[in-house]
Amino acid sequence: MVISKGISPVVSEVLLLGIAVSTAVSAGVFLQGTMDGIQDNADDWISEEDTEQSASIGINFGYNSTDGYLMVDVQNEGSTSLNVEENGAKIWNTYTNGTPVEWEYVKGSSYLTQDNVLMDPQSTITINTTEKFPDTKNSTEVEITGPYSTRTTYFCYSQNGRCES
Repeated sequence: MVISKGISPVVSEVLLLGIAVSTAVSAGVFLQGTMDGIQDNADDWISEEDTEQSASIGINFGYNSTDGYLMVDVQNEGSTSLNVEENGAKIWNTYTNGTPVEWEYVKGSSYLTQDNVLMDPQSTITINTTEKFPDTKNSTEVEITGPYSTRTTYFCYSQNGRCES
């Protein structure tokens, strides 16, 4: 008499079918999580691209301060608000003739006492470049970079104590 131990063909088919279904469900859950992550990243990227395209700054005017420093009026020319300072740290970078400089708000500015400064669209702030105003018939290049790849350049050619373009 031969005794065989094992499982019947019906039970083995049910077990194989259960393994196949659980594998398919696991793969589906994994792929759904991956697709959700990709979609979230794509949405963030598109949102950031839209913000970058709607962000723009420009220097409208440069002049000699009473202290002899080069001052510039910077306007938010875009349609999105821009951070200038966050938690007391300046986000914008200012360069004169390619060299980084520590810039300041004009004395009496309402921004002097704020830790977070947000510049609304079409608003203007005056910045002291802390660079001496150029002598007559000399020039100074001012470049300001801000968030969202914003950048502007201004050339101040000194003529009669004023910036001439």
